[in-house]
Amino acid sequence: MSAFPATDLRDGEVLAARQVPREPWRNDQQWVRFSRHVCQKYRHRPGDSASLPVCLGTLAAKGHTAAQRAQAPCAVDDDSVFLSPE
Repeated sequence: MSAFPATDLRDGEVLAARQVPREPWRNDQQWVRFSRHVCQKYRHRPGDSASLPVCLGTLAAKGHTAAQRAQAPCAVDDDSVFLSPE
């Protein structure tokens, strides 16, 4: 199995710019890393709309709670800033 991608040092800048409260930053970064890992493993593009359901399905299969799975889409949306050409 491949290693989880490292946290991008710019994540904090993006979260601050999007006015995400500081408390969930660590969780957001965890979900982003997990999403990137799943995308690498299943050869999905991280910005592809089909990637998030695969990620959420993997979280469910691994026994993550519904509350935890609800955090992932927000984090992945924040991460989309890195994927945007702007």
